[in-house]
Amino acid sequence: MISILLLATGTFLTAKDSLNDFGERKTDTSFSNKIQGVEMPAQSRYVGYFDIVKNVLNWEMPVKKTFKIRKIVIYSIQGVGEGNGADLKIEIIMQHKTVFTCTRQTCTVVHDIDTNRAIFLVPNCPDLCDDVKVKFSSLKLPNYYDDCAFFMWFHASLAERNRLYLT
Repeated sequence: MISILLLATGTFLTAKDSLNDFGERKTDTSFSNKIQGVEMPAQSRYVGYFDIVKNVLNWEMPVKKTFKIRKIVIYSIQGVGEGNGADLKIEIIMQHKTVFTCTRQTCTVVHDIDTNRAIFLVPNCPDLCDDVKVKFSSLKLPNYYDDCAFFMWFHASLAERNRLYLT
């Protein structure tokens, strides 16, 4: 929120500059030289979304678009649960409701050993819009925060070319 405030007030002109400044100010160099700013990718992504709304869309909300998840690829799957994706449950959530659950019973899970990827083919995902949360859980992984191993958020209207790459 601080990075967005710095953008909104014109203190910084870009998300990158705002995030960098916030990280530098938050970092206690007597403890570590590692920048301790916004660490969650979804938070940084939403600062970037705000930058787009302010600087590209002139304070207008983006045109509402729908987005349909057809495939989810997890890179470097080895060491995550069973290491092949078969044990993962993926919940797709919109407006605080689970709208689709992907398991090996409802999705096709392909383990590509050569590239260390798990590929989930999602056959019947409904149209998604606005803020979307994707939760990943497994009985073989700790599910402490939000009852899942990891999760991500994105805004459907700001996905480029109907693709979303998270690193």
